[in-house]
Amino acid sequence: MMNVIKHTATEYDSSLPKMLATIDAICFDTDKMQEEEWTAFFDKHKSWLVVWYELENRPIAAAVMCWSSHAQIAYLDSSAVLPEYQKQGLGQLLLDDRLSYAFDIATVIQAHTRTDNTAVIKLLSKNNFKPIQYVPDFYGSEEDGILWSLRTGCRG
Repeated sequence: MMNVIKHTATEYDSSLPKMLATIDAICFDTDKMQEEEWTAFFDKHKSWLVVWYELENRPIAAAVMCWSSHAQIAYLDSSAVLPEYQKQGLGQLLLDDRLSYAFDIATVIQAHTRTDNTAVIKLLSKNNFKPIQYVPDFYGSEEDGILWSLRTGCRG
């Protein structure tokens, strides 16, 4: 594994929306969130975690999770690895980081993915997530999704 530096944040810093928007712009053709949308995300969600990895002072992978303490549900909201760093284990690291945090705060962890995103489908399946719902047009017209769930056993 390369010499990456891991960062985590659970308190708002004004640099987070720009960093996440920059990674989204590189990684996603559609559904990339702009800086303003990430700012709105942080305004809307009271409880969240951002994990990112840097190499040579440049963010190369990031993931976001939010949760409801009252409902004890965590939601893996976003995960992105720059194309040149994919297939090197960073996706698994981002998932592991969020799962280790979520296992202490939630009884259920949920995620969603496109039906054709085989890399994420394999990753979630390998980590014991179960598909619980097929969601037509989840990502817009003719882009279907799958909702995934994992029970943690946490008692809150």
